[in-house]
Amino acid sequence: MNMIKSELGKKMDIYHLKNEDLLMFPGDYNQLFIRALQDVILLAIEKEGFVNDSVRNNFITKLLLHVYKHIRPLEIADSYSSTNKCIYYGQIEKHDVYLLLLLAKMGWDVVYINPLKEPEYLAFTGIEKHANSQLLQVESLKARANAGTAYQQFDSITLGFEQEMEQELFTDSGLFRPWQFKKGTTKNLFFNSTLIDLEKQLE
Repeated sequence: MNMIKSELGKKMDIYHLKNEDLLMFPGDYNQLFIRALQDVILLAIEKEGFVNDSVRNNFITKLLLHVYKHIRPLEIADSYSSTNKCIYYGQIEKHDVYLLLLLAKMGWDVVYINPLKEPEYLAFTGIEKHANSQLLQVESLKARANAGTAYQQFDSITLGFEQEMEQELFTDSGLFRPWQFKKGTTKNLFFNSTLIDLEKQLE
């Protein structure tokens, strides 16, 4: 933690973060993270009015530690290989709202559920809100989920078309999604026929 604070105070320009300042994720996903982090930091500076740089850097450090501890271990390589979701249930601290906002800016589907009331400090996020005037008994998310009703899955014409296209494109066709073998050892294969064709064109 102290090392992060030291970097923030000396080497990093928090108003103009660069990709090489922080390496949390591979490739382009890290750039997406940096852009989202920059937006959240600037919003926090505007809304919180930190009394000094030390308080501001403590906030940024805590945010980075949350990402390092909870998000980085998921080994997310890109923003399109999976639909990343975050569900936060119960009372929420203000600094955690910024974490949810960071994830939303990174393309996550973020759902915050509070069975009691909406915290006042959610207003600045611009998050779409759905309120229920009924105050519910406080229960764990697991207990509430177990008491829920499983709904039947409904199909649509568009969904059926999408599934049919995926079946045709990626089943025994030799095609695969870019992320399908991200932990495998697939390599580009150069066919001699391509070289022969090129040589004939140049003759």
